[in-house]
Amino acid sequence: VAWDAHGLHYGLPRGVLEDLAAGRDVVANLSRGVLAQARARVARLTVLSLTAMPRTLADRLGARGRETPGQIAARLARARPAFPPGIELVEVANDGPLDETVEAALRGLFPEHPGKPRP
Repeated sequence: VAWDAHGLHYGLPRGVLEDLAAGRDVVANLSRGVLAQARARVARLTVLSLTAMPRTLADRLGARGRETPGQIAARLARARPAFPPGIELVEVANDGPLDETVEAALRGLFPEHPGKPRP
């Protein structure tokens, strides 16, 4: 599972698929464009979609210092591809404090274990 985005190349190491085949949970950062490809290779796929307001995203991208203001504006203006049909989706707003986002993500990913300690 590999893709290009924002002038960079990304991919999952083979070890990720080996971990999944062994029954271990894996967290990976993927492009929406390869979710159908990932679902075809993985028995169970849950997508954690972290969203944020455009101003929050612009501030965070600017703080990284990797993109010009024009590149950031273009990135925020582009349309996001839809999630493939049938994808199990957990959406979490990521505008507030990190600890609140992490707690919301864990509740969404592990609803059957509300008291589960952090991995």
